[in-house]
Amino acid sequence: MAEMTLTKPRTRKRRIRRALLFVVLGLAGLCVLAMAAGAISNALLPDPPAQTAELDTLGEARVAEALRLKAAVGDQVWPGYGTMDIPLLVWNDDYAFLYGYAGDPPPGWEQLDAGPVAGAPVYRHEGGNFQAFSEQVVGDVYAGSLSTKAAIDIALRETFEEVLPPVVEDVFPYRLLIQPTEVYVGGLLHEAFHAYQQMAMGGRVQDAEEAYRSADDYAAEVEGMRDGWKAEVGLLIDALKAGTDEEARALVAEWLGVRAARRGDAGLSADLVLYEQRYEWLEGLAKYVELGVWETAAGTEGYEPLPALDADPEFHDYGRFRSRWNSELLTMRNMAGGEGDSLFYYTGMAQARLLDRLMPGWKTAAEQEGVWLEDLLAEAISG
Repeated sequence: MAEMTLTKPRTRKRRIRRALLFVVLGLAGLCVLAMAAGAISNALLPDPPAQTAELDTLGEARVAEALRLKAAVGDQVWPGYGTMDIPLLVWNDDYAFLYGYAGDPPPGWEQLDAGPVAGAPVYRHEGGNFQAFSEQVVGDVYAGSLSTKAAIDIALRETFEEVLPPVVEDVFPYRLLIQPTEVYVGGLLHEAFHAYQQMAMGGRVQDAEEAYRSADDYAAEVEGMRDGWKAEVGLLIDALKAGTDEEARALVAEWLGVRAARRGDAGLSADLVLYEQRYEWLEGLAKYVELGVWETAAGTEGYEPLPALDADPEFHDYGRFRSRWNSELLTMRNMAGGEGDSLFYYTGMAQARLLDRLMPGWKTAAEQEGVWLEDLLAEAISG
């Protein structure tokens, strides 16, 4: 009996060691497979453009699709946005290219032949210091400005290569960083809406840009507002998911109360409250349009993307909007209480979508001086 008592634990230990060994070997095998898969995936990554002085066919097709999509559904998302002539300016490290501009070459730009996809003249500028926002082209004409998709993909990869350990650098699956073309098209239309804001309501843009002056002061208050922001974001997401208008109104009312309490507890000055409101108007509305154009394209019977995008392995049409929407809500929740201004893209966008539900026709008011999204929501639930 004693012998059996001594033998069983040893047998059990051997079995445990053997099981652990299989687990370790299995994990090691998976790591090897993952590293091999990463290396193979990296070997199949698209090559950078052979030259930067012109856009290749796919690069041009992405810009042309953004212009086409804006014209097709833009007015359904924001009245006047689709029909307004808004050029798109895209750039790499060496050159900038202007599409959708009607007129003589702007100062400093040279006219190129019509592109194979755009079917209209293209203007090129060597060098320059452009930003992802709106850029003044000439006079009162502004363009939506964003770097080329190829430049964005390369920059993301180089950023990761700089911080990854040497062993990981070669096998990290950089393909995960490549954004789908439909996301890039949405980004172009986001920046194009900033150009619309500038041309249709320039005074409001100048006012909103005053928010930049308060960035450092606001950053000093973020730590003490994290819990309040998390509560706010949670309520906005719940309101967006509400099954009835009554439920949405109740959640908006609760959100307004939590927002007021957060600001009061933090002792936010009037300037810092304005900081939030300005950013939510400026960037939140652009984010709203970015997603709204994609959603409208997905739901518009008969809309077909440019045939040239059939050759783009990174384009998946617009039918995946629901997946993108769920991802955006997750991002919004994760940003709650974070530093920087990115959260306001999402809280402004969420307010705009709630206004679609609770105050049809709100967009005319949103273009007026001194009208903020939260004020419109308060009005929407007061009746």
